[in-house]
Amino acid sequence: MSQNLRNAMKQSYRTDFINNFISLYKDAITKALNLGTWPGYFLTKKTETELIFDSEIFKSSSKGLEIGCGNSFQSALLASAVETMVSTDLYNHNNATHTVGMNKASQLLNSLRVSNVKLISSSADNLPFQDNYFDFVFSSSSLEHIVDKRTAVKEMRRVLKHGGDMILIVPTHMPSLYAFSHTFLYIIARSIKVLFKLNNVKIESHVTNYSDNNIEFNAQDKEISLWKRFFRNHPSFPLPEPHGAYKNIFDEIKSQFPGVWLDMVTNEGFQIKKAMPLCLFPWALIEPFSTILASRIYSTSKKFNMSLRNVKSLQYIGYLITIFAKKV
Repeated sequence: MSQNLRNAMKQSYRTDFINNFISLYKDAITKALNLGTWPGYFLTKKTETELIFDSEIFKSSSKGLEIGCGNSFQSALLASAVETMVSTDLYNHNNATHTVGMNKASQLLNSLRVSNVKLISSSADNLPFQDNYFDFVFSSSSLEHIVDKRTAVKEMRRVLKHGGDMILIVPTHMPSLYAFSHTFLYIIARSIKVLFKLNNVKIESHVTNYSDNNIEFNAQDKEISLWKRFFRNHPSFPLPEPHGAYKNIFDEIKSQFPGVWLDMVTNEGFQIKKAMPLCLFPWALIEPFSTILASRIYSTSKKFNMSLRNVKSLQYIGYLITIFAKKV
């Protein structure tokens, strides 16, 4: 078989399954929009999956494992390209680890009528699977929330077949650097929303003949509650909080440089096949005002991202990095 024919077959395979991704995305936003983690979530994850989809890894006969599946939408996308997917996450909702709970994943898979994804509650550093079982392991934006990251990577290697692939999407240092401005942009965005709500309360008080003073007093109580919640969620203010399982924002910046992730993967017995940047625009400067707008920019810049994915230096300005590694 000629190289041109092999390339044509790979491209056809990729095109077929990306069309499946698009179909599942449309079903998700029409049948299960309330199960998205935030506005624009489904579009963002569809774009991300298209960017990392590799026909050499995701074969139709593959058995795959997702670590930290969240609502399991990406497992559903990958399940359209492989034989079966197993999705793991912590069972209950947990704000600290950004876990949405397995019930949400079950609801989403039922809504999308995806039958070849099996949900199993498990922590990433103690996987309940036999050695050398899966053809590939996939994890997106989860490893940074695990305290014992090295043990989690060891576990991924253990359950992989010899020569199996790990696809790991993790944040770089850039989100943590953006976090300083993101915190204040978030305050501005929230203040605008609060002022808008207060204005609506005053209008409503005039229409319903309530006492203006009483309405303003209640609104002020809500405002105090809002700021109490803010300081409870941001105890390090004016410094930003770390997004992952780190001591502080400076520890997070130091720990998320691409080279640190790559060293961790190679030290635990993987061979790096490829590393590429994702999300080559300042997501964190847009997201406080509109996650939907940020998701749309990500989607429309997909071809631009793909054209630059082999430029190694861009790993240091991308919002995320994808590491393709093989078990050796």
